[in-house]
Amino acid sequence: MKKKWIYILAVMLLVLTTLSCGLPVTIRAKMPETATPNVNLTAVKMLETLLTPAPPTATATETPTATPLPTATPTPEPTLTFTPSVTNTATQTASPVYIYVQPTAAAARYAGLFYAYHFWSPPTIDGAWDEWGGTTYNANYVTYGASQWTGEADLSSSFKLGWDNNYLYIAAKVRDDQYAQHAGGQDLYLGDSLEILLDADLFNDFYTQALNYDDYQMGISAGNGDINGSKEAVVWFPKSGNGTRSGVRIASMGFDGGYRVEAAIPWSDLGAYAFAGQQFGFVFSVSDNDDTSQNLQQSMVSSVSGRKLTNPTTWGELILSN
Repeated sequence: MKKKWIYILAVMLLVLTTLSCGLPVTIRAKMPETATPNVNLTAVKMLETLLTPAPPTATATETPTATPLPTATPTPEPTLTFTPSVTNTATQTASPVYIYVQPTAAAARYAGLFYAYHFWSPPTIDGAWDEWGGTTYNANYVTYGASQWTGEADLSSSFKLGWDNNYLYIAAKVRDDQYAQHAGGQDLYLGDSLEILLDADLFNDFYTQALNYDDYQMGISAGNGDINGSKEAVVWFPKSGNGTRSGVRIASMGFDGGYRVEAAIPWSDLGAYAFAGQQFGFVFSVSDNDDTSQNLQQSMVSSVSGRKLTNPTTWGELILSN
């Protein structure tokens, strides 16, 4: 479109130039006296005006108002809570070990305190105690027949205690210048014999001064007739369970001036069960008869000086070691 107008203007300019040069032209317009018009210059100015492109019309454009970004709300950092790391503990598979916690209501019995050695493998019941660990205790307090007792050669003893889950073990060495045992059954105490007192429930009747169903009195014969004779174990108390105990294993051997005995007593024969730390009322005693012609208890020595059969508070205490 611009080119067309340029051509038109060029033709008009050409015509005007021709006219100004040769053709007579009468100018009627009144001009100022002082001005002498220059037609050619005017035409050129007009042509320049027409040919000069108009500057582009600026279109007002709104400057976009920046939309403010949302203000970020700071997110509080989480509060760190310290969690201690878990300590891994190695789990071992082993036989259960029961730990007995002594009631605080009862004090220990200090009439005599004895510990039973824990056997991981049962000892051989043969009359010797060469395989035994633990402590050797004396039972030399004369608790019966002091007038008949003539000294340590007449009657004195030492002993050891052991245990496992099945048995209470006793090994005894007895000095006795005359072995005499011809009794049996309920009369077993009327000859040379061992005796065990055991309170199977020590703390529940700690202050009870009379025998009851959990207090046991057992006698053991090292041999009827002589040390090589038949062995026997008898329970005298509690009366509801008295009688011979065939499950007790007994072995004996003689030496010059005395004899040895080993016995394995099932816990069930004493109304008890065993675990490390278990505590019982306990007394070990030995009876003596020097008269081979009759059944007679002449004297007794014990591990506890104040032993009274019918008063368990006078007994000592047995603890099963670990």
